[in-house]
Amino acid sequence: MEIGAGFGGVAYWISKISPALSGYKVYDLPYANVLQGYFLSKTLSPDQVAFYGEEPKKIQVLPGQEILNLEGKVDLLINQNSFPEMPEEVALSYLRWAAQNVKVLYSYNQESGAPVGEFRQSIVRRLVEKVGGFRRISRSPVWVRKGYVEEFYEMQNL
Repeated sequence: MEIGAGFGGVAYWISKISPALSGYKVYDLPYANVLQGYFLSKTLSPDQVAFYGEEPKKIQVLPGQEILNLEGKVDLLINQNSFPEMPEEVALSYLRWAAQNVKVLYSYNQESGAPVGEFRQSIVRRLVEKVGGFRRISRSPVWVRKGYVEEFYEMQNL
């Protein structure tokens, strides 16, 4: 699954690399869901993409709050370029949920801590420390994007 999928590029490539994959879920803001669904339906096919309220297909495009209704454990949660851009409490709520329901978290995010409107961008490793229950497997600077870090975490309670 993926939180904050932008236009849906990661979902597209995962679908192409792993054709047998099923049940990939994208959670995002509803206006972003429209873009994701359009892009994925056009580049893959409409019979592979389901929106909120539709029968599940290979890829499901869902509003963020629907993550709370997800049943069962998730093997992998991907977050790229979105936790730092959320208000801290929103990102923390996703991570609290992840600590109880996800086996592995992959984070590809910048660490500028820059001001954004009324708040300052969060740094994922600090959010993870606040929530607890995570064990960092790896952390690497992204050599092609200055200021970005790629991290893998496994959940200790799963």
